[in-house]
Amino acid sequence: MPNLGEILMGERDELTAMKAYMLGDRTCSIQCTKTLNAKQLKALREKIQEDYYMHLNVDNMALVIRGTSGEGSYPILGMPIGKFQDGDAVLHNHYKLLIKYHKSEFSATDLNIKNRKDDEVFNIVGFEGSPESRDYEDASEKEIVKQCKNNAGKPLVVSSNPAGQKITFTYDVTFEESDIKWATRWDNLLEADPDLRHVQWVVILNSIAITLFLTALVAVVLFRTVYLDFARYNNIDDSAEAQEETGWKQVHGDVFRPPLAAGVLCVLCGHGAQLVIIVVFTLGFAVLGFFSPAWRGGLLSGLMLFWVLTTSVAGYVSARMYVGFRGEYKRLVYFGSLFVFPGIVFGIFFLINMTLWFSGSTAKVNFFTLLFLMGLWFAISVPLSFVGSFLGSRRAEYKYPTKTNTVHRPIPEGASSNSFLSILLAGLLPFGCVLIELRFILYALWQ
Repeated sequence: MPNLGEILMGERDELTAMKAYMLGDRTCSIQCTKTLNAKQLKALREKIQEDYYMHLNVDNMALVIRGTSGEGSYPILGMPIGKFQDGDAVLHNHYKLLIKYHKSEFSATDLNIKNRKDDEVFNIVGFEGSPESRDYEDASEKEIVKQCKNNAGKPLVVSSNPAGQKITFTYDVTFEESDIKWATRWDNLLEADPDLRHVQWVVILNSIAITLFLTALVAVVLFRTVYLDFARYNNIDDSAEAQEETGWKQVHGDVFRPPLAAGVLCVLCGHGAQLVIIVVFTLGFAVLGFFSPAWRGGLLSGLMLFWVLTTSVAGYVSARMYVGFRGEYKRLVYFGSLFVFPGIVFGIFFLINMTLWFSGSTAKVNFFTLLFLMGLWFAISVPLSFVGSFLGSRRAEYKYPTKTNTVHRPIPEGASSNSFLSILLAGLLPFGCVLIELRFILYALWQ
């Protein structure tokens, strides 16, 4: 039964018509024969053009094909359903499957083989494939097997015939003994493209350089500003001039003044604190090995669990900050910490799911899963958020190091006071630091 993460990611395993028995090689076995109509053939050509892949699993080992680069080969998850060759859509209808196994070694006193007739125990440690295209036309099963074994026939081109096209799928299964052990069978699948690793290292160094440049720039500006102010104060001899405030001291009485949209700021800070806690817990459990690739959907399931259990953090931080601002609309902040961020995320998810429903995608989430998510939200998340908000509202107000002026000091507007321009400039350099890494992350999520 799939877990919550697999359901949300659209991963639903279905048994294929392929058969494989341990150590039993198969050659040119017929999987099935299908007759596709013109509409299905058109959809198939579109999927080939869009580089769709098929994914198989044997004993929870994902199928990979071997890609090549200047530094050697690397694994690629899945197998392409076809390719374009000389302007024609060629369908891969023959699959060569290689299953790697490791013969486990046990001692004579091992309890696992105490009641066994033999001591041969095999573990699947690898699953590789190679797709091919073969046009069997309308041959009989014997002719198909004969053509397949002789590797005869031309590639299978997806037809545009209105009458449809008959397609036969075949496969080979080969077993190969490997030195890879069960505990390290996923290590090969985690290898990245060597050329891609080189690009990532360049991007990481570039991000570090930009970060150091920004840090040095801010440090120089602050140092020069504060140093000049202190030098000016040290050179003041006249008592009248000494009483005049200049530089950053002019706004020291307005630094801790509550912003205009204090409630919105508190809600966003609360959700930000919750996200930080979620990231820390997720990385911690991932380092400990709980989110291994063998547990498909485990990462997303863990994120959902951490989100539900840490909603009290968002409620506490939001209420604590709003009490410090001496706000009057505490209930709005409480409900904001409950529904703003989760509501936006759930709304986007619902719209995407509706699109998948209308397009007939198998990645759609059914109605009962949506009810389950709503149950997690209202039955667990809402009470925990109320508890956090209650505890945060009971805390004492912040004691600021300086007194806030009663009258707001007017600050002349300059070119930098344009809010839209400030937002763009403030986010430009940080976005440049993570742009390429973000591209790799999104590619890994959507491939």
